[in-house]
Amino acid sequence: MTQTVETIEQQPPQRLNRTLYTLILASFFFPFATVRSCAGDEGVSHTGIALLREDTGVLLVGVLVLAAVMLMFSFRNRVLQTFRQGLLSASKAMLCAFAVLFTLFATGVPFLFSQVSVQIGFYLCVGSWLVLFLLSMHMATQLYLLVRSECREQPPPWGLAIGVVVAVADLLTVWLSRPNDFEEVAFGVGASVLLAAPIILVAMLLAVRYRMVRMEAPSNGYGAE
Repeated sequence: MTQTVETIEQQPPQRLNRTLYTLILASFFFPFATVRSCAGDEGVSHTGIALLREDTGVLLVGVLVLAAVMLMFSFRNRVLQTFRQGLLSASKAMLCAFAVLFTLFATGVPFLFSQVSVQIGFYLCVGSWLVLFLLSMHMATQLYLLVRSECREQPPPWGLAIGVVVAVADLLTVWLSRPNDFEEVAFGVGASVLLAAPIILVAMLLAVRYRMVRMEAPSNGYGAE
């Protein structure tokens, strides 16, 4: 399979990606959260930079580093095979999902017994990561469909099997955690979807690749790249 994806790779434009990475980096200089005690005081505002000094700050450091690395790599011009670009896009979506969850966790956990109101920096950070997640998933899906169209035989149902396992595991996790309200249920389901969707796409891509290699193996004696 030698087809490249130069035209698909330009959608969405890298300028949009770079803008989102820059927004994530800039968001840490804005207020991330306002914390009030149970007594109902005026509250203290914390920027993203200030949250880096909290116990969970290492997670936010990881979010910052990830955004900086992705911004740096966005300036590289890559010409990859369709399959590899699909795996790259799905992996990028997974990293974006982790960044969203790390930001949520690191913003709320340090002030677990206080009233926390998220502010503009938090929305900029999480919102940008979510947009990047959706863009990456869209591209990975397009590339999967392109690879699948080149496969003449039905690939193994790995993606479907993983999807069923993830759905069952999600329901069990939500049930065992005994959520107190609808918000906790929604958060658990949302987190599972964010993490599971790119994993399922990776499995589906690998299944198609496996089938195509098996199809090509008899013609050359050792498989195809």
